[in-house]
Amino acid sequence: MKQQYFIGLVFCIALFSNCSNQIASQDMNIGSQQISLKNKIASKQFTFVAETAIPVRGGNRMLSSPYDVQVNGDTLTSYLPYFGRSNSTSIDPSDAGIKFMSTRFSYLVSRPKNNQWDILIKPQDFSSVSQFYLTIFSNGVASLNVNSNNRDPISFQGHIK
Repeated sequence: MKQQYFIGLVFCIALFSNCSNQIASQDMNIGSQQISLKNKIASKQFTFVAETAIPVRGGNRMLSSPYDVQVNGDTLTSYLPYFGRSNSTSIDPSDAGIKFMSTRFSYLVSRPKNNQWDILIKPQDFSSVSQFYLTIFSNGVASLNVNSNNRDPISFQGHIK
């Protein structure tokens, strides 16, 4: 009886040790992911990949094409769709989305909580978009709110690459 008790105790200790090693390993991965994300944000070298569009009017729309916003040092490139009401029209039918490249923009990062970053981007050489407000969480999930001068606001959910 004592031998079975002893074997059971050794098994429980081995199991607990294995579980604690896995938790510690996961914590290290989360820590390294946060450091990598922090470095990308600080160096302005990241891509927001949009997975869902959330217009003000209407329901959520899952996106199948690769829509994204790239921040690459001194260049901001936006390739996003738009669903909503516009107060002005464009002659060019390919100008339906939020598509532009900017080399003049302000970039302000704040950290209101330990597990997220808030980034305010204001393009200065593209008059249609007044600001991008990007919230990035420590696990890489992100949301983007786009405010325009002549369109309804729209939000996107996605992740950072």
